Amino acid sequence: MNDKTLKELLTERFISLDVYGNNTQIKYLVNVVLKLINEHKNSMGRAERNKAFVKETFDLVNLSGNWDGLAEVFIEQICIEHRTLLQSFFRMIHSVIEGYAQHTNSDARNEGSLEWAKKVAIIDGYFPHI
Repeated sequence: MNDKTLKELLTERFISLDVYGNNTQIKYLVNVVLKLINEHKNSMGRAERNKAFVKETFDLVNLSGNWDGLAEVFIEQICIEHRTLLQSFFRMIHSVIEGYAQHTNSDARNEGSLEWAKKVAIIDGYFPHI
C-alpha cells in the first residue's frame, strides 16, 4: 500500500458514490476496506497493525456518515462468522468496553457512551474458548 491514508484512498474510490443510506454501496465500501487492510497488514508489526485497524475502523464510521447502515453490515457479518471467532470477538469488545469505562476525559460529545460503557462494564463477560 502506498503512503496515502485509508481515508484518502476511500475518498478517491468513492468520490462519486453517495454512500448515505445505500446498503449495497456500504457493503462494497466495507469489502474495499477489508481488502485494503489485507494488502498492507503483512508489512506491519502486530501492534502497529492493530493500531492502524482501529484508526481505519473509526475512519470508516466517520466517512460512511450513516452508521446505521454500517451497523447492519457488521450484524450480517457477525451472524455468519465462525462461532469460536465470535467468542473471541465479543471477549475483545467486552475488554474494550471495560477499558473505556475507566476513561475520565469526557464532555457532552461522549458522556452518553461513557455512561453506557460504565453500565455494561459491570456485567460479567465470560466467553469460554471451546
